[in-house]
Amino acid sequence: MDRGFTYAYKHGVMFLQRLDLTRELDRAIATRIFLQTPAYEAATFHRLPTAETGDQLADRFPQACPAEERLTFVAKLHELPVALVQVARHYPSAERALLMLVLVSQESQRHHFGCQLMERLSMQARRWAGVQTWELCVLETNQVGIAFWRHCGFRSVDSGPASSAAFHGRLIRMERAIKSRPACQTGRIQDDADALLTNRLVARLT
Repeated sequence: MDRGFTYAYKHGVMFLQRLDLTRELDRAIATRIFLQTPAYEAATFHRLPTAETGDQLADRFPQACPAEERLTFVAKLHELPVALVQVARHYPSAERALLMLVLVSQESQRHHFGCQLMERLSMQARRWAGVQTWELCVLETNQVGIAFWRHCGFRSVDSGPASSAAFHGRLIRMERAIKSRPACQTGRIQDDADALLTNRLVARLT
């Protein structure tokens, strides 16, 4: 970890900046973070990320989600981009927001930053009229990811095969009220994914 990031992490205040992926500069910011998190692409799509796949981030939203509800954010500490988030707002229903992508750069991981990012994003979501619930899907084999989302206050709803051949494996669908708190703030007992394996899920992913 470089000294500049270490200082920013210890002394900075994280903030979100919305990106417009039709702009070259914003695409470059998103692609840079995307390339700094190769494990996600390798685990999800069985391939390493490239600049070309980074340029396709804007195309990963569900086709049924209107363009104005396709949100991409970069999280920054002292102007240093450290995370990338994509949200389909008012999708799959008007009161929900689907977390499409949450990537924390490798040097930013293991510092409780992901949990702080989720809380900052939830503060933003409380301004979205009618949105009450987060929703996401995570690969059943991604036990680290599942544990992270449970820590962030999500509960498993059901599980089943992905609706797209692009995803290798079964998915667990998870949700959380926008106003909920992570386990580190509530002491809440987390749920057990083993009980979900017989449930069915039509994943809302393209």
